[in-house]
Formats: sequence, C-alpha cells, structure tokens
Amino acid sequence: MKKVIRLTESDLINLIKRTINEEMGKLKAEDVVSCSKLGVKTMGYCNKNTKEPIEKLPCSFIGVKSPGMCDGRTGNPVK
Repeated sequence: MKKVIRLTESDLINLIKRTINEEMGKLKAEDVVSCSKLGVKTMGYCNKNTKEPIEKLPCSFIGVKSPGMCDGRTGNPVK
C-alpha cells in the first residue's frame, strides 16, 4: 500500500535547498572562479581550492539570475 505524504510549499523549498547543499558539499560562492583565472585549461568554472572543474553549481554562484542549477562548463541553466 502506498503512503501519501503532503508537503507545504515551504517544506518542499527546504527539502530542495537541503538536497542542493548536500550535493554541493561545503562549496561556497567565493570558492567558485573561472578555470582560466586558475590556469586550468578547462573552460567553465572551477573550485579555487582544489582547481577541479565543477559540473553543476547553483546559478546564483556565477551571477545567473535563473533559479536552480547551472552547468559549470557553459554557465547555462540545467533542468
């Protein structure tokens, strides 16, 4: 038998924020910079501490006004 769980809008927002934070680990906006500024020959954005390219990151980290996640290589929002 399936269980129905009711969520308020704020419950859903908090759940999404928590999921994004867990996915991102302890990455902060100030840790994200253009890979070219770090001398990494990959296009897109990198973690300035590890110099590793970032595949997905919150759009707000790179100044994109779209809510959600963006592709770390192109800066375009992803679904």
